[in-house]
This record gives sequence, structure tokens and C-alpha cells, in this order.
Amino acid sequence: MTSQWPCYLGRMQRSDVGEDDWRVAVIGAGALGCAVLMRLRRLKPGTVIIIDGDRVEEGNLGRQARYRDQDVGSPTAAVAARRVAAEHGLRAQAVDRFFTGHVAEPIGHCDAVVDCTDDLHAKDAIDRACARDGVPLLSAGVHGAQGQVMLLHAPGQDPGLSRRAYFNGRIGEGQDGCDMRQVLPEVIEATADRIEFHLRALRSGQPCPASLELYDHAARAWYAFGTLLSA
Repeated sequence: MTSQWPCYLGRMQRSDVGEDDWRVAVIGAGALGCAVLMRLRRLKPGTVIIIDGDRVEEGNLGRQARYRDQDVGSPTAAVAARRVAAEHGLRAQAVDRFFTGHVAEPIGHCDAVVDCTDDLHAKDAIDRACARDGVPLLSAGVHGAQGQVMLLHAPGQDPGLSRRAYFNGRIGEGQDGCDMRQVLPEVIEATADRIEFHLRALRSGQPCPASLELYDHAARAWYAFGTLLSA
């Protein structure tokens, strides 16, 4: 497994970032990650970094629009990056590895990170890395008929905030991974739409308080749990 990214010297300040320089990292290029990538064509970031260590499997083809029969066995991140570049004209970089939170991870220079993983240990590592590097994080997930989006580490937020403000229990052995066959496609689309909404707000410099939002497909509604406060 190889890792591919250039060497960066810190993160540019927001005032130094032009329209063509806005950078977004999408971690996890499964069903939700693919839905987010499709929406980035409307935001037109300067660079999209796709981080995923998986390989395309036959079971992915029906649920993840980015992948085709000929992609089976290929690195997920590389295939997704190639499609984003070819179909949407965006500059895309593939990182063919799972996120570990190491200081060398290519997120410190980004203007936003979207976490679409289904591994709670990975989500904690991504949260810690974004807090360390001062990068706004949209941590999202889907399960059955529900979606979730958490916004953390945006400008003006309490630097002490983390996912642990809401999820402070011990991660159980069975909590890593999600059977995407049980997730409604409408939930994936609604969650990706909400992520796009928050990315637009971040890019335009609007105030973005920390929050947790839950989508209930039965009610076709989002429920916001308000501003988080650190302990």
C-alpha cells in the first residue's frame, strides 16, 4: 500500500486562501464519501484530497456510484480521485492508506475535512488531528434510517471541543463498521446534502458554531442538538 501526497509547510491562513486554493479532504470514499464527492463539483474547491486504504469490491458496485466493474481490486482512493478529476474537472489527490492521525497526515494544510468513515476509532483519530491542526471538521455517519453530521473546530469555536463532548463512552468491539446494505439511499443523499450546506457556510466565512445534527428519514427532518460546550 502506498501513500501519495506532496510535502506541505503548515496550513495557509484563511486570509491567504483564494477561491482556487480552497482545499477539502474527504476521508472515506464509500457510499457517503462518494455522495459528498459528487456535491463538491458545485463548490469547486481548488484541491480535493481523498484518503482511503480500501480496495473496490464487487459488493460496492451497487451502492457506490463512483465505481464500475473494471475497478474491482483497484485502490478506492485512486479510482475516486480519477473520476472526480475526469467528470468534474477538479484537481484531486489520492492517499491510498487508512487515516492514522500521524503528524504526517495530509490534512494540516486543508480548509475543511469531511470524515465519512464508519470506524469509530478512526473518527476519534480524525477529530484529534483536526483539533491539533486547527482544521474545521465535518464528522458524518449513516445508519439504517438515520444520518448524523457533527461540526467541530471551525473558526471561533472553543478549541477544547471534541467528539467526546457528546460521545464520551468507551468504544465497543462491535462499533467499528456499518452494514451499508441496511442504510437507505435517501439517508445517504440527505446527509451529503447537509455536509454540502455546512461546507458552503465554512467557505463563505459564516459563523459556524459547534453542533450535532441528526436526520430522521421517517420524519424527513433534521434535528439540531445545539452548540457544544467543552468540559
